[in-house]
Amino acid sequence: MKIIYKRTKYTLPFKDAVFIIRQIICLFIRRCLRATKRILIHLKKSFPILVFVVLFEILIIPIGIYIKKYSSWIDGIWDLRLFFLTTILITIVGGIINKENSRHLKLIKQRSAYENFKYESDRYITSLVLICDLNISHDIFNKESRSLGQKSHYQICADCFRPFYGF
Repeated sequence: MKIIYKRTKYTLPFKDAVFIIRQIICLFIRRCLRATKRILIHLKKSFPILVFVVLFEILIIPIGIYIKKYSSWIDGIWDLRLFFLTTILITIVGGIINKENSRHLKLIKQRSAYENFKYESDRYITSLVLICDLNISHDIFNKESRSLGQKSHYQICADCFRPFYGF
């Protein structure tokens, strides 16, 4: 069975393809649920604004009826619907956008720290392998390219220092 994932075509046995498609769907659903959870948490924080808007309309509509601007509560609600919707939408959407931007910046910092750690670890492992006088592959963290029978650099370094440290 052929699967296209991130613009790359893979040919897999049917059983593996079904498993991978199921995993992709499950991950997508989890991602959607996390996004929904973040939005609901923000909506809870916006609840006081909703209460103040409703209270404002409850005060304004009777005044409009008294000065003969509105003939009934329905006219007042219909007239103030845009005020209600724009206030709610501006606060909710603006808050969600701000939260997502700050979350995105945190993810960028986290990725940068991970890449820095990966680079430093690669350097240290390379220097250890050179000290042990072993062959080096500059593909230390790419585990997919390694064949099953080949030892990783971590295992090589562990084998090299086993007599010294006893592990």
